[in-house]
Amino acid sequence: MADDMLSFDAKITKIFAESSPDFVRAAFDFYEKSTVFAVVRPDISNDDRLTGADTFELDSTETSGWVDMQLRPNWSSAPAQIVFSSGTQGRPKAIVLSHGNLADVVKRLNEAMGVTSDIREYIGVPVTYSFGLGRARAVATAGGRFFIPEKFDPAEIKGMLKRNEINAISVVPSLCRILIKSKTLFADVAHKVRWIEIGSQFMSEEEKRAMRDLFPNARILQHYGLTEASRSTFLNVSQADANDLGSVGRVDGPVDVRIGESGAICLRGAHVALGQLTSAGLIAPLTHSDTWLETKDRGEIRGDFLYFLGRLDDQINISGIKVSADQLEEHLRKAVPGKEDHFAIAVADDLLRGQIALLTVEYSIQAEVSALEDSLSDIMAHYGVAGGDGFRVFMVDALPVTGSGKVQRAAITQTYLAQRATALKAAPDDVGTVLGVFKSHFPRTEISGDMSFEMLGGDSLSYLSVALDLERLLGGLPEKWEKQPISVLDEIVPSKRLLGRVDMQTALRAVAICLIVLGHFEAFNYGGTGAFLLFLIAGMNFANLTIPAVIQSNNVAPIFILLLRLSFLTWAYMFLNWLLTGYGGVFGYLFITNWIAPDYPGGVWFVAVYIQTMILLAIPLAFGKVRRHIKKYPFEVSAALAVGFLCTLALSEKLVDFQHLYRRLPHLLGWMFACGIVINYADTALRRGTALLLFALGAWLFSGMGVPDVSFFILAVPVLIFVPYIFLPRLAIPFVRLIAGGSLIIYLSHFQFRQVLEFVMAPDPLLASVFAILGGVVCYILYRPIDDIIRRALTKVLI
Repeated sequence: MADDMLSFDAKITKIFAESSPDFVRAAFDFYEKSTVFAVVRPDISNDDRLTGADTFELDSTETSGWVDMQLRPNWSSAPAQIVFSSGTQGRPKAIVLSHGNLADVVKRLNEAMGVTSDIREYIGVPVTYSFGLGRARAVATAGGRFFIPEKFDPAEIKGMLKRNEINAISVVPSLCRILIKSKTLFADVAHKVRWIEIGSQFMSEEEKRAMRDLFPNARILQHYGLTEASRSTFLNVSQADANDLGSVGRVDGPVDVRIGESGAICLRGAHVALGQLTSAGLIAPLTHSDTWLETKDRGEIRGDFLYFLGRLDDQINISGIKVSADQLEEHLRKAVPGKEDHFAIAVADDLLRGQIALLTVEYSIQAEVSALEDSLSDIMAHYGVAGGDGFRVFMVDALPVTGSGKVQRAAITQTYLAQRATALKAAPDDVGTVLGVFKSHFPRTEISGDMSFEMLGGDSLSYLSVALDLERLLGGLPEKWEKQPISVLDEIVPSKRLLGRVDMQTALRAVAICLIVLGHFEAFNYGGTGAFLLFLIAGMNFANLTIPAVIQSNNVAPIFILLLRLSFLTWAYMFLNWLLTGYGGVFGYLFITNWIAPDYPGGVWFVAVYIQTMILLAIPLAFGKVRRHIKKYPFEVSAALAVGFLCTLALSEKLVDFQHLYRRLPHLLGWMFACGIVINYADTALRRGTALLLFALGAWLFSGMGVPDVSFFILAVPVLIFVPYIFLPRLAIPFVRLIAGGSLIIYLSHFQFRQVLEFVMAPDPLLASVFAILGGVVCYILYRPIDDIIRRALTKVLI
């Protein structure tokens, strides 16, 4: 036996939970005779900790009625009762309470409420629970009487008040809400209530104010406590200042309260239980050697008041931000009033965010899911979490609850994980399925049907490769496929049509890189500006994929993952080019050559400007307030960003001439990237018109405030804004996607492929262009698995 454990030698008597007057009389008789008893339910009646216990048969048909008994305080340290905790997180704890523990609680409670022998109480909760039986002890010790109803009934309470039979009520917060909704029922009798005690579940300030408004003459007390330390603090709701209503009571009473290093509420006093009964018949202490009981409740002490901030084990860590399941539930109650018993918040692990909230909803209120989702998104945004990405909806037939009605969040989590595991095992062979495509691109990631490309952290570099594989499987892709759940994509019937749909930005991206190569090799003079279009499309991809990932992860890590992936690819190209030709310079690896000279050896101006622009955008996105604004008002924020870049362009052109650098600088080209972001969010005719206007203004400013020359860039952008997709022969679509996906590698390597061809023959410009494009596509295909390894490694380190 451990030194800190005590022997438990007393005989235990079991009494089955039955809320009735005779049950209370039996319990009081046990107290008087110092018989240790345990209130049991069927699920714990055969608990091994009760082995050898006698069973008291309660022979009563009386389900309600008055009890008029007195109870003398017993300050003995001997065990009096075994109380089983609610067991919301696992096996219920068997808490051993002494007579002295119970007497201390009653003494402090009656003093705080100012109870007299005149009290006639309607005990609104079952007396088989700690709170209800505690009320019975308090009233009986004061010399009063109490009524045990068959069930809580506001109409019955009104009738008894009208007949002057009762002057006190004991309720838990959920019952308070029923009384508040029934306030017109009590209009002429509420003034007769003198005492109210409210249980320790969470209750909002508004509800507390509503209770004291409803019962103006009542001394209303709410307590904070737990099975191991009942009624530790008291809040006098009827007299508390407005600033203190959010608390759970004063900390300057006979019970010592402090906050531990982990943020846990710690308690010390004569009310703290003797310990926890073990299967070996011992009492394991609940307190540390310094007699402090460290709870699993998170709290703060502000002035003289304790604030309950939720359970530590109910904290949800979403991408590093901790939110309380209790507080989320409280917010949701306002969205669907009267439905609080049909939904709950639980927690589940998530590989991308650490944890997510499970909005668990019973099918009986399925119609309210949309309102619950909107409300939860709003409150999560308040905390700095991307609302729709920080939770998942989980539908159930019924919420699992304890005998006292508390939701078992751990049971919800277990059920959710079991269902998800079953769903994953149901299709072991994923070859030829949408799920299989996603698993091939996101290996070592737990993927389920409710996830999407965006949720999995897909970005612009992997977008086209995934689209290519899905295209082969499905024969076509719906608009915004990257945002749709895998299960929805899996329901698409493969198309057999000759023509297939391709989004316009993919088609123009392929056209632009082909024209760039043709123009560089003088096979076709298209007038230039293809790189500008690629830069604008990069802005569209940034908005469509990278910004949601930033909001989802709640930091700018996705930007730097994309930045580093671009860097690794470009560094590899630079190094190989230097190794084979000796051509290159150290500043090229730093991506600053666009600020040095346009002909710096080995410099890649396009990548340099792209990276510098992303770093500029990462600065404001590092602030939670900016992320929340762009999530809520994406078009407006991006339009403001474009205007800012346009103003910078106009001002810079007035102050400094950068023609010697070909104006390949982020503050001069950033408006193109920003216009791409605006175009991505332009989802109405008015917004598309605004996007075109901003682009036209940028083209005018960039052309020296004159009419710009008609170019590929000028012609392509309006098409990009107003024409979402194009139909092409289905056989040609994979090649278009490959060229678009490999556009950066083609851009980097096309001159080198022409040199390779020149070793064999003197090619004409058209043949060199085709060879360079095909060579770049091959390199893209070969580099994809390498890039995937880099992406996974960076994601693991940075997110």
